[in-house]
Amino acid sequence: MRCSSDRRRSKTRIVGGENAEPGEWPWQALLHYDGYFTCGGSLYGDQYIITAAHCVSGSSDPSRWRVYLGKHTQSPNAQDSYFTGEVSHVIAHDNYNTFSLDNDIAVLRLTTAVSPPPNADSRINNICIPDPDMDFSGSTCYITGWGTTSESGATSNVLQEAAVPYIGEGSVCSGFSCYSAGDLTSNKICAGYDEGGVDACQGDSGGPLVCKHPDANGSVDRWYLVGITSWGYGCAREGTPGIYYTKVQNYYDRLMNQITR
Repeated sequence: MRCSSDRRRSKTRIVGGENAEPGEWPWQALLHYDGYFTCGGSLYGDQYIITAAHCVSGSSDPSRWRVYLGKHTQSPNAQDSYFTGEVSHVIAHDNYNTFSLDNDIAVLRLTTAVSPPPNADSRINNICIPDPDMDFSGSTCYITGWGTTSESGATSNVLQEAAVPYIGEGSVCSGFSCYSAGDLTSNKICAGYDEGGVDACQGDSGGPLVCKHPDANGSVDRWYLVGITSWGYGCAREGTPGIYYTKVQNYYDRLMNQITR
């Protein structure tokens, strides 16, 4: 299985993010529960959506979920859903902690594989899962979603994107003013700016934090799902550099065992 390579065009980013181009983030999933927008997610392979456990906590009935792929807007009347899928299994991490949000990761299995299959020339493609030994230090990464564009504001109709610097594991974030030792687990990473201004927000939960890294052959840069949007203090506040993201590398073996390719 080939995951997405870097085929993006270079373009200027603005503080707070901007509209993504149609098809620019082809693994981005829009998740609905009982007909309402709930969270984001990421396509892996052709039948699995990786999201946050807190998105499915108390909402584990697969028949009530719908997954939309290839979508640019979240408008129900927009004719830009290239795939709409039902869900057969909702698999949250069995050690997910609802208080600390440790192990905040879940997998939705689609009832049918994505058709046509994900490929580099379509609006739908899959994301790579990083090996545990990959190093993303110093990377400029990207967050995407239809969440609110300001704290307690309205969700966005058009998929938003923003560049954020990768900071590191949770313990690194303890130096910032609003995070304490009680917030930290080894399964979290943070990304963003100490001065605030760019961040994920409500509604972006479960969506991707992606970074580029050369593939195993070192010949092609590919996009990797480094983090899953989990939680934070407010949105884009000074001293709170980005929502904590679930560190996907810590779950590599688990995901490989859960996902049949």
